[in-house]
Amino acid sequence: MQFLTDPDIVLRVTRADALTGATVARDPHAYRPGAALAARVRDRDRTCRFPGCGVPARRCDLDHVTPFPHGPTTEDNLVCLCRAHHGFKHHARWRLQLLPDGTCVWAAPTGRAHTTTPTDVRTDAA
Repeated sequence: MQFLTDPDIVLRVTRADALTGATVARDPHAYRPGAALAARVRDRDRTCRFPGCGVPARRCDLDHVTPFPHGPTTEDNLVCLCRAHHGFKHHARWRLQLLPDGTCVWAAPTGRAHTTTPTDVRTDAA
């Protein structure tokens, strides 16, 4: 059991499907989201969630709304932010609230509120 005391070893807790062995959930206390969670967040957001930004989600960071480790690594605490706006959130005093329906309410340093909503996937059907 020496591996449990080795500081270079990291253990990750996952939950696997009993039939396929595929990961179905990861520990919400881990910093990085699993592939399935990352895909769900990117699918919901489609682009950077900063007001007016159109950088595709695939090129964005996944950012914790409530900073880790105080907030969990879950769909309701992650948003897609391009690298520039990720920096805005952390260093330019912008505040973000993520509502249960995926709406982002941004508060600028001036106090002005800006709202972004998730893409309506029904518009993708053609």
